[in-house]
Amino acid sequence: MSLILKKTFSQDILIALWEISEKENFLYSLIEKNLSNIEKKTFFEIKNPSRKCEWLAVRCLLQEILLNYSPIFYSETGKPNLNDYFISISHSKNIVGVILHKKNIVGIDIQVETERILNVAPKFLSQKEISFATENQKISIFTIFWCAKETIFKIFEKGNVNFINDIEILPFEMAEEGTLNVIFHKTNQIFELQYFSFKNFKIVFGIL
Repeated sequence: MSLILKKTFSQDILIALWEISEKENFLYSLIEKNLSNIEKKTFFEIKNPSRKCEWLAVRCLLQEILLNYSPIFYSETGKPNLNDYFISISHSKNIVGVILHKKNIVGIDIQVETERILNVAPKFLSQKEISFATENQKISIFTIFWCAKETIFKIFEKGNVNFINDIEILPFEMAEEGTLNVIFHKTNQIFELQYFSFKNFKIVFGIL
């Protein structure tokens, strides 16, 4: 299926999505010429077939949206980086996505909507946050909340974050796309994150 979304948002934020329908060998053939020897070594060390396709799809996506392909390198904490952009990466089911910005740290999280979120919500949401959603909104809102907390976690690159106590989502009215405010208590900062829906996925992103 390849590139399914390329969109520029406010503050020159670029988001792109790739839907994985290709086989591993085909994805590899698309990107092989641009992979460094180090990247090839990393790829062949991956054992999980789904993870290998995700790894390739992210790089095929970058090759598609950038004028010049740039290899991803990682910080000591595992945060991805590019030479000319700040980048964040996410994947859910058969979708991989990236967010890019030239000057500021960014974060993104993608999550398919499923009923499973109802069972795990108490592990990452406070009772106050859970109470924000009406019964028929719970799956969508809890999915957005999960993505929002993951986005904050990716932006700040801090370990030992308690999703219930350290990241607080303020009340908001859900729509197909919009904004929500989140408090990151470890730095005592309030951030405005953006979200939108794509098929049966929720996508949340932000910039530092």
